[in-house]
Amino acid sequence: MSSHDIAALGLHNLKLAVLSACETANGDEGTSADGNSLARTLVAEGVPNVIASGWRVDSNATRQLMRVFYANLTSGKTPAESLRAARAAIRSIPSYQHPYYWASFAVFGTS
Repeated sequence: MSSHDIAALGLHNLKLAVLSACETANGDEGTSADGNSLARTLVAEGVPNVIASGWRVDSNATRQLMRVFYANLTSGKTPAESLRAARAAIRSIPSYQHPYYWASFAVFGTS
């Protein structure tokens, strides 16, 4: 799915988009500043919170990060608070302390 496809969907009521795959914050040029960035397109279409990754992610670490993220989100925390808590949880696992495992995901948006 391209940024043009997403722009055509009419996502004005969507409050959160989580793009938990590799390099989902980046456009064709390899940065989130690229106009073809899926995260940037979603924000431009009015999605106030977009979670996306800046580089190739480890599947196991990402699975654990997302479990903690959603547990925090469903307990009432904001997307930013939930991501912060998930990053801290992954960082506390000895084999995942390197930023490669927990720092790729960021919140993009207006809230």
